[in-house]
Amino acid sequence: MIKTLRMVNFKSFKDTIIDFTGPRGKPKKLAFIYGENGAGKSNIISALLFLSKSLLTLYSFRKLEEWIRSQPKGPFIPQKNGLELSQNIDALAKDAQMIGTQEEPMTLYFDFDIKGETFSYCLSFHKGIIVEESLRYPLENNEIEVFRFSGRNAKIHNRFFNNEAYQTDILEKKNRYSGKATFLSIMFEEMARVDFQYFEQSTNPKFVRFLQSIAGITVLCSERAHGLEMSPFSFYHHTGFSHLPTNFLNDIISGVIPVAEESKLETTRKAIDYFYHNLFSDVRGVEYDQVNNGTSIRYNLVFKKMIAGEVRSIPAQKESTGVLKLMELFPAFYMALEGSMVFVDEVDTGIHSEMMLFVLKHLMPGFKGQFIATTHNTLIMDALQPRQIYVINIRGNAEKEIYSLDQISPRIQPHHDVSGRYLKGLYGGAPIGGYLDPDYLHSLGYTKK
Repeated sequence: MIKTLRMVNFKSFKDTIIDFTGPRGKPKKLAFIYGENGAGKSNIISALLFLSKSLLTLYSFRKLEEWIRSQPKGPFIPQKNGLELSQNIDALAKDAQMIGTQEEPMTLYFDFDIKGETFSYCLSFHKGIIVEESLRYPLENNEIEVFRFSGRNAKIHNRFFNNEAYQTDILEKKNRYSGKATFLSIMFEEMARVDFQYFEQSTNPKFVRFLQSIAGITVLCSERAHGLEMSPFSFYHHTGFSHLPTNFLNDIISGVIPVAEESKLETTRKAIDYFYHNLFSDVRGVEYDQVNNGTSIRYNLVFKKMIAGEVRSIPAQKESTGVLKLMELFPAFYMALEGSMVFVDEVDTGIHSEMMLFVLKHLMPGFKGQFIATTHNTLIMDALQPRQIYVINIRGNAEKEIYSLDQISPRIQPHHDVSGRYLKGLYGGAPIGGYLDPDYLHSLGYTKK
């Protein structure tokens, strides 16, 4: 679970820390972030998306190379076909750099709690080039900096690798991609490429645990997608990464799978059927239309809905925005229940406020992982504890501060109307406008004859 996030010159944040810890420094399982439009809520989730993208930089490049080699020979014409050209880390960093700070470093600091131990990861860029990367975690009963890369200078703890030859190979690769690929992305590509048992035996077990946890993050962000995003642990999903256990379909709406994976259809169908049957009164069930050619199965999700007194089959692609948005959120909710870290931007967009409240009230008590989301839905506030509600407040000098409502004074009392008080501006972070004169606006487009 994430404990703290610090963003320096990242998008709209000059130097801001958000603390997701509660009593005794333990990470909170649940947090909802509020703030007026343009306050930077999406940029918080974008920082986690940036981490996921940086992790996949080298892996996606390899996948792109494999795809190009598989194409018929001839002039290379970039096509999407499910794959897009990989975006380099420098392009990602330049896109995320706060406007007007190009001469300053852009740095992200992450503190994660993994099995009760703190792992601190830092990634810094200057003009799109990686200038520093480091990781600290407990080793030998002390918090140790297990690696630090600054330019071409490398410092690695002597217990990070258990295989000298493997260490030499990895450092040669790091030098080859110096400034263009993070060390984490190199190690992730190794974990996905080589025999996992060999990787696990050659590398410090705590690092393997950390890398698996980071690779398993689910992120759904409203920012525009860039580049090729693929992973053996996840699938590309709009502007983020969604995960489901390996016995589920990667794409729950439509796709093609080998016949050997046919059981995934029924496992996924049962879960979606239960989810939607309890949310919508007109849904009688879901099925997968299937075409089996002997080696693979092409499938498409279909809703069985009561319409005008008759149960009709509706392809998922023709469903409403709200139904499809819940389909997008299903993997996020499921993985939070399973124990993963989940970050969702604008979780309520396109979904009725009461519907979202119903889903959260039923699922939140079962979250074994961490669920952090941004929202404008103040109805959710009344189902949360003050410590689970975060506000982005913009001060008079346009500096931003982020805090949970249990930190404000005077303290919130049980009888307080939290959402009402928030909308009145008592907690900060609420949109308080000025005055709009309709006559003035009208006059701008009015031409006197």
